[in-house]
Amino acid sequence: MCVCSVLREWGLAMSMTKTKLLVAGSDEVEDLRPLEVDCSEVECVSEFKYLGSLAESRGGIVKEVGERIAKASRAFGILRKAVFRDNNMSHKAKRLVYQAAVLGVLLYGSNLDNNKSSE
Repeated sequence: MCVCSVLREWGLAMSMTKTKLLVAGSDEVEDLRPLEVDCSEVECVSEFKYLGSLAESRGGIVKEVGERIAKASRAFGILRKAVFRDNNMSHKAKRLVYQAAVLGVLLYGSNLDNNKSSE
């Protein structure tokens, strides 16, 4: 049974332009071929963004960690003048803003397990 026909049975549709295939843990050429679904090809990729986090085929997190640090740094930079250099704001309020706006960005999705201990 074809994937698209099953989706239609349930009243769903697949966006072929947005759908990507990521083969986890493999660099074999035959695993990286596009997948054909109803005469359309699903592109095979080595990484993609899902809910704001970078998923990589080899399970690495180096790029993701770098992106999170950069985003947290940008958030801190945006808030530096308005919040962190404001002498009228209490340290407690600054700490709460830092935890919510900066650490929240930095640690988003960090509770996910990663089997790559070498990184």
